[in-house]
Amino acid sequence: MHLSGAYDKLLIFTDENRQLFQGRIGHRAIGVVYRPEYEQYGNYVPSVMSDRYDAFIYIDEPRPFTRSFKKKHPFCNKKTKPFML
Repeated sequence: MHLSGAYDKLLIFTDENRQLFQGRIGHRAIGVVYRPEYEQYGNYVPSVMSDRYDAFIYIDEPRPFTRSFKKKHPFCNKKTKPFML
C-alpha cells in the first residue's frame, strides 16, 4: 500500500477497480496483535485486498492517541470512549 503512495488513503473496491488490487501481499489482518518477538514466524497473512475487503483504510504513519488529542475532541471522554475514528 505504501508503494502506491506514501499517504493515508481510503480504498473502496468496486467491479470497475477490483482487478487493480489482485496482487497478493502480506497483510496484518484485523485482530492480529503485533508482538515483535513473533515477527520472525510471521504476523502477516497472504491477502488479495480486493477479495478480502469491500473497502480498506490505509494509514501510512499511524500515531497513538495522546492526551492533547483527547482534550481537543469532545467525543473522547470517559462516558463515550471512541471505538473507531
